[in-house]
Amino acid sequence: MRRAWGVIAVLLVSCGGAPPPNAASTSAPADGAPSSATGGAAAVTQIDCGDFHNCARMSDGTVRCWGRNRDGELGDGGDSGDSTKPKTVEGIRDVAQVAVGSNFSCVRFTNGLVSCWGAGKILGDGQDVAKQKPTPVAGLKDVVDLEAGGYVACARTSSGGAKCWGLVAVDKGGPASGASQVSAAGAHACVLTKEGAVRCWGEGAWAPSAASSFSKPPVSAAKAISSGDSFACVLSSAGAVSCFGRNEQGELGANPDEDNHIKPIPVRAVDGATAIESAESHSCAILKSGSLTCWGSNTEGELGRGTTTTQELAGVVSGVSDVVAVAPGADHVCARTQDGSVYCWGNNKYGQIGDGTNEARLTPVRISF
Repeated sequence: MRRAWGVIAVLLVSCGGAPPPNAASTSAPADGAPSSATGGAAAVTQIDCGDFHNCARMSDGTVRCWGRNRDGELGDGGDSGDSTKPKTVEGIRDVAQVAVGSNFSCVRFTNGLVSCWGAGKILGDGQDVAKQKPTPVAGLKDVVDLEAGGYVACARTSSGGAKCWGLVAVDKGGPASGASQVSAAGAHACVLTKEGAVRCWGEGAWAPSAASSFSKPPVSAAKAISSGDSFACVLSSAGAVSCFGRNEQGELGANPDEDNHIKPIPVRAVDGATAIESAESHSCAILKSGSLTCWGSNTEGELGRGTTTTQELAGVVSGVSDVVAVAPGADHVCARTQDGSVYCWGNNKYGQIGDGTNEARLTPVRISF
């Protein structure tokens, strides 16, 4: 879901093969009511955004992806080129969750297994493979949550363990138990412990040995965490949001600066948040009112305010309300509303907005599935 920070080489992944056998269905991620905008047809239950493509989990257990397909991230091995509208990924079923990285996509099946496709070292075997179709990730079972971002994918198991792969720096950093949430972005991963503390690991400033390490920020009693490329944000039980890490583009909801902030900074103008999601250099929070507020980089209009100027102060996204889920990408955002509608905005060079065009959208546009 994010571009890699501190990573020069593009990683390649192996994907392709048969899906896991049918298993008893489990519920989709609890991020709001399923989409009903298509009436009796399959409805959208979850969306995740990568750098330049997105995937949606449908109510019938299938997946549809759209946007860039340079590395096969749409699931067809890259044969069809980019897609400006959602298209079904063939050969997979019984999907409970999608997770999208920079140039790859992964799914968690209802039986707790995981498959990925696209490009990168994301099969858990350390091998670089390109333009592959959906293939099982080796050595994973009993997965209850799946997250991806940049060149990293992470799975949380029923025992509270977190297993990450895609970069050497994240392969062995996950805890064996005690994780209540896992988040990945750029070149690092973080877990939220059952006690509400945060532990992170990866490349650059996320490494425990780094001079200005973000690996153990002074966070307690957090309810949720979401990572951007070189920053992360946490949500408190009271609905307040604070962020730590890099702030060159106002990622922390404060005036941009060149410092690495180990101590979390409260995000101004955010009160009563119920969920947070971060991407490359920006974040969004869903408020109790159902409105959506975003802050940080806005070079492609990803803050949804009709402009392309950086806005470190959180502000409400115009033209969308009753939001139940949000998924930021590198420089675009998609959101799902209570009535089942899906809206996207920002950069559209590769069709990642999904409206059938390549025109940038500075405010939300509704997508048809």
